[in-house]
Amino acid sequence: MKNHMKHLLIALLWLALPVLVDAQLTFTTNNDAITITGYIGGGDVDIPATTNGYPVTSIKDFAFDTYENGITSVEIPGSVTSIGEFVFYGCNSLSSITVDPSNPAYSSAGGVLFDEALTTLIQFPEGMGGSYTIPAGVTKIGDNAFSYSGITSVNIPASVTSIGEGAFYGCGGLTSVNIPASVTSIAAQAFENCAGLTGINVDPSNPAYSSAGGVLFDEAQTTLIKYPESLGGSYTIPASVTTIGDAAFIYSGITSVNIPDSVTSIGYNAFDYCVSLTSITIPASVTSIGINAFVFCDNLTSVTIPDSVTSMGDEAFGYCDSLTSAYFRGNAPPDDGTVFDTDTATVYYLPGTTGWGSTFGSVPAVELPLFTSTTNGGAITITGYNGSSGTVDIPATINGYPVTSIAAYAFSATPFASVTIPASVTNIGDYAFAFSDSLTSAYFLGNAPPDDGTVFDTDPATVYYLPGTTGWGSTFGSVPAVLWNPVIQSWGPNFGVDNHQFGFNITCSNNVTVVVEACDDLAGAVWTPLETVTLTDGLYYFTDPNWLNYPSRFYGLGIP
Repeated sequence: MKNHMKHLLIALLWLALPVLVDAQLTFTTNNDAITITGYIGGGDVDIPATTNGYPVTSIKDFAFDTYENGITSVEIPGSVTSIGEFVFYGCNSLSSITVDPSNPAYSSAGGVLFDEALTTLIQFPEGMGGSYTIPAGVTKIGDNAFSYSGITSVNIPASVTSIGEGAFYGCGGLTSVNIPASVTSIAAQAFENCAGLTGINVDPSNPAYSSAGGVLFDEAQTTLIKYPESLGGSYTIPASVTTIGDAAFIYSGITSVNIPDSVTSIGYNAFDYCVSLTSITIPASVTSIGINAFVFCDNLTSVTIPDSVTSMGDEAFGYCDSLTSAYFRGNAPPDDGTVFDTDTATVYYLPGTTGWGSTFGSVPAVELPLFTSTTNGGAITITGYNGSSGTVDIPATINGYPVTSIAAYAFSATPFASVTIPASVTNIGDYAFAFSDSLTSAYFLGNAPPDDGTVFDTDPATVYYLPGTTGWGSTFGSVPAVLWNPVIQSWGPNFGVDNHQFGFNITCSNNVTVVVEACDDLAGAVWTPLETVTLTDGLYYFTDPNWLNYPSRFYGLGIP
């Protein structure tokens, strides 16, 4: 009885544990069928159709996944009807996969593994390399089909409609790809980690995708899908793009990128491992930055986050070991502590923004002054501005000292719409407000300072000056100068109540813009803006339908 139990125990262990076939292949038995689970040899592999009296029906995921295992060829018997994922991953010497013609599920052609009908290309051996033409009739390039292979060029026929996930992942020798009009589906990571890839070119008649300069887009060019990693250099994203796709620039050698203000989202891993990228300007149109968007950008030193950004993914700027400064122009977005997972960075934020503390996640957070300045001889020179869009009111004093000067380039390229300059300012440096394309109005409260023609080197701007100030003409440098003299007419037929509304005329120079304001009590008045109006032909009739809701009502005109 003792011997019988011992033999039974041995039999049970044999069924539960992997065993060896010819001391190279390991397998398990389940429901009278064999699954190949691993391999510990090299050279040519001939998978048997049966072993120990059971049919070999499947090959498990990663079964031959042993880097540099020396496998040169694999023969698959007719009995195998299930092949898992990444079965031949890392077999970089494998140059041929052949399938017995009797197999009902798989086939081979030229050493490449296909499904039985030759419609799906399943595996191109990693060690085969060279140039390859996919057979006509193939409709799908399977997931990871060419991954890490030595292929240098591929001809995709017009029968192919889909390219699977990671299809060409890690094909470092692949230099260009031509995508025919038939392809309507390209999965994630299809051309990722292709270090030699310089161009992805799409047939112009393709209904789903397009290309420009070798860069892959959706058909409407609203999503940038893939920037080839070997392109490098500087790149300007087309103004049609609204989305920088997931992993769009990953591993690329790009050094700088110009993101247009059409872009609203930056996908996850979008600039992952862009180690040559030194700076990035994110436009005010962007609302979300994805997980790992700029992770491992080792040479990125600073970044400015606009106030439009309300969502930042985990480790969006993680492991950016050269990043020292991150400037936020808006409120603090949510952070689980990993957005800046780096020891070097400091976050800077503007006065008046909310949600900030002494830290942002794992890094210090410091409040910036709205204006940067220097003091010389008891007078202040404004040197810069840390605010964002809207209206800028330059103070007449800072820390008790008069603001007398604005330095060259101090507000250059700053995204605001209007600025008010106090009478204390008597000197403005070259290009102080230049290249600010959103600036439309500059209101001077004092006399005209000297200008060599560069202070407002921007097309939309108009300078407005007050009655009684001196030095003004029809232009100020390169922009128009207009007298800002709005008047509320408290006389005439249009002043007073008409049709239950209180109204009056406003007169001023042609096309001047003013803000109509109101308050309830002139003692300690708090003026509320009611309407911003432009006086076309120097006249505007204003009415207040809510005037009866207040016991008293006073009106005034302000600078927008």
